[in-house]
Amino acid sequence: MTSNKGFTPSFALALILAFLVCFVILLNFVSLWYHFHIAPEGESEIEMLVNEVNATKDVIQKLEKIARWEGENIDYVYGIDPDFSLDGYAFYSINGKYKI
Repeated sequence: MTSNKGFTPSFALALILAFLVCFVILLNFVSLWYHFHIAPEGESEIEMLVNEVNATKDVIQKLEKIARWEGENIDYVYGIDPDFSLDGYAFYSINGKYKI
């Protein structure tokens, strides 16, 4: 009779569980990347703009700051094919960074 000491039911269960966790992470990679990388970066940049605009008293200067920020940060991708798409998100390589 042979011994099967290396492959126990608890090891098999742990292996299956690890595989399922990896599978779920891969399925949700784009959403996780958005929520942990892209959204916080965008939120902090917008917060800096809002603070800068709030510190300005003149309405025209506020509008000019907003227009300048938009002009520096807008990326026109209309009519351009994305580098790749995942889970409904289109990825574009702009200045060496991928943007959605």
